[in-house]
Amino acid sequence: MPEETKPPAPGAAAPAAPDTPDAPPGTHAGHEPADEGIPPPPAGGPLRVLHFLYYVVLYRIETGILIALLALVVLLPLIEIVNRNSGLNLWDGMLATRLSYIFTFYTGLFGGVAATRQVRHISVDLVQPHLPPRVRHKLSGVLYLICVGAAGYLTYTAYRWVFWVITPEDRFFPSVDAWWGRDRAWKVGFIVALGWMTLHFAVAGVRRLLTEPPAGAVAPAAAGAAAAAPRAEGA
Repeated sequence: MPEETKPPAPGAAAPAAPDTPDAPPGTHAGHEPADEGIPPPPAGGPLRVLHFLYYVVLYRIETGILIALLALVVLLPLIEIVNRNSGLNLWDGMLATRLSYIFTFYTGLFGGVAATRQVRHISVDLVQPHLPPRVRHKLSGVLYLICVGAAGYLTYTAYRWVFWVITPEDRFFPSVDAWWGRDRAWKVGFIVALGWMTLHFAVAGVRRLLTEPPAGAVAPAAAGAAAAAPRAEGA
């Protein structure tokens, strides 16, 4: 029979949340979080400037782009509905449709950029959860540097596609003659987003190779087994 749990006395501190494998990654004790936060800036010199540009300026630019894209994805269809149903016909409906498509695509693409910065991109890992913290920490750095090569190749491929395959005469909006109606103007974002991902993978890889895992980190598999043992005994 499981023991009865008594409620805490009035004014007493609430007990700590149990370390269960069902808790979100990085929130339970002992596990190495995916995003280790912003490291302290160097004492001075060029490295301090680079730290500020990457962790402050670039982060704010990423956040601003994502907020703008999400706003456009939500507002454009609403504006088009009003434009079409009110009979105003301020612009070609096909233009609004293509804008909605490209902004939705870029929302997902730059969302991937943000996930890469926080090292929360989709990954399948069968080995690292069973490794010691230090080995897992260093191995993840090596894997991120391998991802730099893959993301860098995709960036180069996107560059070739935009500037070698797409011609200056190709139109994204057939009814627009201005520069912003050209296909290249709307596909350059592919190069920017993939290059951004390459940078984030490089920073994450170098950072893990040059640092040690957080204090108290244990292998996730071992922590999950330790958390499951008391529950099995009380069942």
